Amino acid sequence: MNTADSVSVSDDKHASFEKTSSIGSISKTDHEAEKQETHFKATLDPVDEVDAVVDPFSAQAEHNDNAVNFRNMGWISAGLLITCEQVALGILSFPSNYHKLGMFGGVFTTFFIGMLCWITGIWLVEFKKKYPGCLNYGDAGRIMFGNVGGIIFGWGLVLKSVFMAASHVLSGGIAFRKMIGNNDLVCSIVWTVVMAVVSFLMSLSRRMEKLTILSIASVTAILTASFITVIATGVQDSDKLVPPGGEPIHWYAFENHGLIGTISALTSIIFGWGGQAIVLTVVSEMKNPDDFKKSLGIVQVLSITFYTIVGATIYSFGGQYVTSPSLTMTARPVMITAYAIALISIFVAGVVPVSAGAKLVYVQAFRHSKRLTEKSWRMRFAWMSIVGAFWIGGFILSNVIVFFNEMLSIISSIFSVWFALGLPGICILHLYRINAPSWKEVFTWKRAPVIFLAVLCICFSAVITPLGIYASVEKIRDGFASGEFSGPFTCASGAE
Repeated sequence: MNTADSVSVSDDKHASFEKTSSIGSISKTDHEAEKQETHFKATLDPVDEVDAVVDPFSAQAEHNDNAVNFRNMGWISAGLLITCEQVALGILSFPSNYHKLGMFGGVFTTFFIGMLCWITGIWLVEFKKKYPGCLNYGDAGRIMFGNVGGIIFGWGLVLKSVFMAASHVLSGGIAFRKMIGNNDLVCSIVWTVVMAVVSFLMSLSRRMEKLTILSIASVTAILTASFITVIATGVQDSDKLVPPGGEPIHWYAFENHGLIGTISALTSIIFGWGGQAIVLTVVSEMKNPDDFKKSLGIVQVLSITFYTIVGATIYSFGGQYVTSPSLTMTARPVMITAYAIALISIFVAGVVPVSAGAKLVYVQAFRHSKRLTEKSWRMRFAWMSIVGAFWIGGFILSNVIVFFNEMLSIISSIFSVWFALGLPGICILHLYRINAPSWKEVFTWKRAPVIFLAVLCICFSAVITPLGIYASVEKIRDGFASGEFSGPFTCASGAE
């Protein structure tokens, strides 16, 4: 799709954009002339207003032939980027989730959440089509709720991105230590430094389309590591898992591990669809945003299929003795091989969400300036500084928060569940409301199924958030009380 099709604005609108694109502030006269335009307050932005109608990537490309072309991503690349973030090391926590929920509970929850996210992804595309200038969740918040919404949605995405950086730095540190075995050989802080530096170097491109090849490598690597684990747990002797005098391996269709265990499993599964948080960011760099509905087919089919296969087969082979990540269930040579392959995914899968969070800060800082799409070392350095800040934050958190499953649950409870389910539900209700004179006209029989699902997503998110935080805090407290976790910034940080 050409740029003219993607941004439905008049020549006068473009002229207005030209005036607001100056580095300086907008004059009072310009404000008075444009006060009838659709503007919304912006946070994280030195300029006073942000336009929900004009896509700055397309508008600047039309007026500058030498601008960086951000709108060049196809639907296959978009699908691979989302899949890269979703199908990462977290897939190897699914056997543990199935153990807590039971085989039927685990499979059903995986399928149900996956289908809901398929629908909510379509809602986000519709929201983007209505507001071409909405480049991320921060913009969506400002469009619907003004300044307060921009703060909550925007900073929520930024914080989630930093926590994702921390999660992958921590996971990489664990992987290196597991492979080396001798925890006294190299301090774990060194490995987290290595993870942060390499991940930073992989995040230097401003265009997310450049991450396509890395995404293919990431998905291939984690699926290879997962199936190595599946095969190894299936063929190895049960004595590898069953302790002396322990019960034989068994699995159940339904299991009850109490409130904390159940909520922990739910939030971990929801974390598997954390890629929903960057949908608006990815769609904003596509040639044709509506094509993302095809991208969702790639994402959800691959996610549901592989989550279910890995979770169900390893749980059936390991039963009550499954671990998270399940790589540690295999013999040491197999574990080292699988971890070495999975490292590719651990590196790359963290780059995608960090790039999305950094892009929000970058766009909000320069969207009303021609520097946004400028090809210069000055803007490259600006991008490097933003990305570097994210990875530094991730490094610090990775050495302060020294747990794996609990970290996934916290991220999922606070961020993932809302970005995947709750906020898209709010977005679709907003679209219905602005096209109706009152809320009474919004509720029609034709819209009833969608409205029901939207309300369900919002209510589900509102319930999961406090319960998930409570469950995670209880598990963290128990872990420290039992000595399972070490202190922050020690050579044993993140070792387990």
